[in-house]
Amino acid sequence: MAGIDSIERRRFLKVIGLTSSAALFDQCSPTRSENVIPYFVSPDDVTPGVGAYYATICRQCPAGCGMVVKTINGRITKAEGNPKHPINQGRLCGRGQAAVQAVYNPDRFRQPLFRQQNGTMAPISWPDAETMLADKLGESKRRGPNRIVWIGELQTDSLDELTAIWLHALHSDRRLFYESFDYEPLRQAGAIAFGRPEVPRYLFDRANFIMSFGAEFVETWISNVEFTAGYSTTRQRRIRDAFGTFACISPRRSLTGLNADVWVPARPGSEALVALATAHAIVDQGLVHPSAGAHAGWLRPALARFAAGRTAVLTDVSPDSIGALARQFTAAAPSLAIGGGVGGTGLRHAASLEIAALLLNVLAGNVGESLTYGAGYALDRLATRDDLDQLIQSTTRGDVDVLLVHKANPVLTLP
Repeated sequence: MAGIDSIERRRFLKVIGLTSSAALFDQCSPTRSENVIPYFVSPDDVTPGVGAYYATICRQCPAGCGMVVKTINGRITKAEGNPKHPINQGRLCGRGQAAVQAVYNPDRFRQPLFRQQNGTMAPISWPDAETMLADKLGESKRRGPNRIVWIGELQTDSLDELTAIWLHALHSDRRLFYESFDYEPLRQAGAIAFGRPEVPRYLFDRANFIMSFGAEFVETWISNVEFTAGYSTTRQRRIRDAFGTFACISPRRSLTGLNADVWVPARPGSEALVALATAHAIVDQGLVHPSAGAHAGWLRPALARFAAGRTAVLTDVSPDSIGALARQFTAAAPSLAIGGGVGGTGLRHAASLEIAALLLNVLAGNVGESLTYGAGYALDRLATRDDLDQLIQSTTRGDVDVLLVHKANPVLTLP
């Protein structure tokens, strides 16, 4: 008690004031963080607080880049490229990085929904949803074959096989792979030019000069991570080329255009005319590769109406620019011409642009060098516009009892 009696009044008031202030600030501070443990009993391979890594495939686009996902306490915290995967070799684009947000998107459905008679969607239990689906599938199976149709995102490997076996057990082989970016004009052009209805292989690392007609390969086109890496290799190899290694012909200076050495602003929708004008300049100036020399005779009159002087009023691209592109494209062989993004998918002018790009590659001797056929893409399995039209007609006639839609939204993305 002697120690307490010896406390001075001034010191006592200071202690009381500091204690009150601390209590006040504590009440004004944000809510304290809480630890949420996803497991009551952790699996044997999960150690609390220690990261676990899993190799998987990115499905944010059909390219199929390798991905390594880091999890802590059962929750995904980071996604990175798999350095041992042949497509992306450790790189990952922004969409792949955003796969984590896609998993934990607050707008994801957490339970089945059933449309009521008034048109609203009401939640139902999983057992009820599974029973309803099983009853519908069983009834359709008894009515006859191919009454069940599956449409969904592109699948490969074990999931592809599982889906096929499951549908076969339901007496149906009607399965359509659907992607918003289907690159059908590429397959149409290959079928017309070479009898190969497939997406060609573009070997950017083998090309000495790249000419893009609206193909945004740095952003979304086919396999942007793979193509960007190949372009980087070409750029390092040709760093001292005065003209540069990449020319972008497009109406908008996108991220791909910003990375180009030369950007040619063409009028929207005129990319095919620019490509054909460049082809005419190659033939007219005698720059055709020996492998295509036999075609120069009939190509000259066929391309005459696409001379740069005639197309300039429609493309806003001067004859001087066309001539410079033609000379560089043939001088830097093997080069590479790529055409079309996805904006014109299914339209006639989109396939025309792809054919014009293939013509440029033939004239420069690039086929078999920087552009090849035969290797095949999984994209070749995607449904065509005709396939989707047939599905719509079949559904309208009442030939489809159950339509299963898996990670696809054709109502939103179809024109």
